Amino acid sequence: MMTDKLAPSVSPQWNLDYLSLKAGFSPGSANDLVIEYEMGIDRSYQTQILAHDCKTPITPENLLRLTTERNPNNDRSETLTLNYSVEKSLLTSSNVWNEAMNQLNMCQVVQLVLPDEAFVITEDRRVIDINIDFSAHYSIGDVGLSPGEAENSTDGEDPVEGGTADGETLQRN
Repeated sequence: MMTDKLAPSVSPQWNLDYLSLKAGFSPGSANDLVIEYEMGIDRSYQTQILAHDCKTPITPENLLRLTTERNPNNDRSETLTLNYSVEKSLLTSSNVWNEAMNQLNMCQVVQLVLPDEAFVITEDRRVIDINIDFSAHYSIGDVGLSPGEAENSTDGEDPVEGGTADGETLQRN
């Protein structure tokens, strides 16, 4: 007697697993927030950013711009990458900005849905708090004048007179 053994069918999973969040608010940055999930391959999904309470839409509406990427891991799962660009000039006047804490406070919602998007299979709601430091830190060191750069000087006794320095002597005009 001969039987055919069928290979087990491989069906995509309905998992939705948070992987990481990276934030970088440097000037001219294309992706200020990058959030990654692992999910079943080729699954339909929907995503939304809300205010910190996970209910209220963010304002202004044009605060965030989203681009997405899907990269297969194997025949059952893929990585979903959500790339958010923040309109920094609107951040401090938005409803996701906490001025007292200098924080961006919001809620990321990702749902795996049936293709008609009418039925949610699984959902990840994640409250995100990001500390932001708007201060500029800089230092100036090793500044010196080379000969010929000093044009005015006074010893405090004489009226102010102009002159030039050659590194050794001051020539008064």
